[in-house]
Amino acid sequence: MGNDIIRNANNESPLIEAIQIINARLDVIEGQQRKDEEEERRNSRSQLRVNRKIAIFTGLLFVTSLVSDIFLIRQTSIGQQSANAATDQIRLSREQMIATLSAEVLFTVDLGDQKVRVNAQNYGHSIATKIGGKMSIERFSLPRHLPMTTRVVYDVHLQDLDAMSASGQGNYGASREYEIPGFTTKNLEAMMRTEETVTVDGTFTYDNGFGGGKETHICLTFIGSPPMLNINGATTRYSGFIECQQLSAALKTIQNYKSQKPTSK
Repeated sequence: MGNDIIRNANNESPLIEAIQIINARLDVIEGQQRKDEEEERRNSRSQLRVNRKIAIFTGLLFVTSLVSDIFLIRQTSIGQQSANAATDQIRLSREQMIATLSAEVLFTVDLGDQKVRVNAQNYGHSIATKIGGKMSIERFSLPRHLPMTTRVVYDVHLQDLDAMSASGQGNYGASREYEIPGFTTKNLEAMMRTEETVTVDGTFTYDNGFGGGKETHICLTFIGSPPMLNINGATTRYSGFIECQQLSAALKTIQNYKSQKPTSK
């Protein structure tokens, strides 16, 4: 029996050792797991801190970029405004220079030898070139202003005009005559009695010396009046071309005078 106990003790000893070894290994594994879990928690906290720092840094970069863009846009806008102001000033200076130094042609009309005479005179400081245009001449009866002839259209071409000098010398004026359709000495006498009129309507152009074309439109009609007494008792008589829109008022004045039949002192 004693031998049986010894054998049983011997049989149980390897089992206990195996259990102890397993337990020791489990303890080591559990300890390592705890260390791994603790390390993972530390790493996680560290990663969160890093992520927060990255987020803050990214936000600061965005704000810095935004402020920089706003500054650049404002500087660009200020620069553009300055450039526009400089451009406007240059354009204004050029326009003032052209207005001061350019050719300035005045067109007038009168009667010459029973014809319409177109006159052009350069009062500017540069040579006027390419002077021309189109002009119509038409006759009307007065006071009802009814057409008497078919309107005639002329192409007008005048020579280049020099700038007017201080001495008045130079070729700065030019004239050209154009036929009045069906016009005779009797028609001229009728115009002086305010029974007929001649109307000239034209558009003239010229180069002002700086490559810029200028355009002038005229509408003039001839008015003649009978001899009239002025307030001083002197006899006066008016005849010549006036603006078309002034014809009605002029006719009214002449008709009123005729109806009054004034007498000299």
